[in-house]
Amino acid sequence: MDPRFAARRLGIQLGVTFKPIRVEGHSGCVAELGSHAEMLEKARPLAVEMEKSGSVLLVGARADDGPHRLYLLPVGSLETIRLFRVGTHNAPDDAWREVEASLQRIHREAPFSVYFADEAGYKAAFAGEVDVATAKRFEEIILQINIEALALGPVWKKIRKEGMFELWWD
Repeated sequence: MDPRFAARRLGIQLGVTFKPIRVEGHSGCVAELGSHAEMLEKARPLAVEMEKSGSVLLVGARADDGPHRLYLLPVGSLETIRLFRVGTHNAPDDAWREVEASLQRIHREAPFSVYFADEAGYKAAFAGEVDVATAKRFEEIILQINIEALALGPVWKKIRKEGMFELWWD
């Protein structure tokens, strides 16, 4: 789905006004945030639906774009890792590559949809339920690239109980 068409519907639903934007060759839309927490709360339940239609809806910040905004882009969740340089906060500029490779392993087994991305964080919701054994295996993968995720509590429990995971670099 063309993000510009989805932007009209979502703009009304979310109470924001989307404007056209180009992000590394992708035509999408962006809106200023009212409340960061409110937009995260609104974006999460829409994330899986939007990805099924070929776009991502996420709260994010790119190094060259300034503050966090609401993005609607015609890409998949894994591509946002590169576009938002996830994992490069206080790390080498190409650290996003390891994040992407690790999250590809998880995504192949249990698809997820991003709803937050920036250099220092990534949040995604799983499209389906993840069993305990799989959640514990995913936790091992995540902790190899982001030990700080433990500061937010046991990763596998968040995967299992909340159907999401959160990466955080400080």
